[in-house]
Amino acid sequence: MSQVNLEFACGEQRSELTHHRQRRQQIFVWSNSILLVIFGASLAANQNSHCFSIKEGIPERILVSVLVTALTFFCVSWQWYHRKREVRHQQNIGKIYGVMGLAGCENSIYPGHYDKWGKESDFLGTLLLKPSRLAATALIGICTLSAVWVDLIF
Repeated sequence: MSQVNLEFACGEQRSELTHHRQRRQQIFVWSNSILLVIFGASLAANQNSHCFSIKEGIPERILVSVLVTALTFFCVSWQWYHRKREVRHQQNIGKIYGVMGLAGCENSIYPGHYDKWGKESDFLGTLLLKPSRLAATALIGICTLSAVWVDLIF
């Protein structure tokens, strides 16, 4: 491939990478905003026992719990999808930089950096254990579920 084609392909891959990063950030922001509103509303409702009483509030709590679980699962899986797409674009950029001679050789501009892009684990369980947007969304979902049921537990 010519240098011009490689530069064009690299630019396209970088714009796709940026798109998926921004999309993942947008998903994180709106999903966690919704979960935090539900979390706050649950805590406020638990303070006012007439909203969720132990005898009358069980069906509402179950409904809220199902909705929070579904929203959390959907948002984590959507973020994971965009994460996998980011990894694919990172791998492509690393390959293009290798072909262009920008990575992986001694005199390159980016020695040893871009050839490692996209090589980290993409397993969901591993990503949930690391500090990440995925882990934060899952943790806020768990906290929101706890807030719905906290007065029955304690």
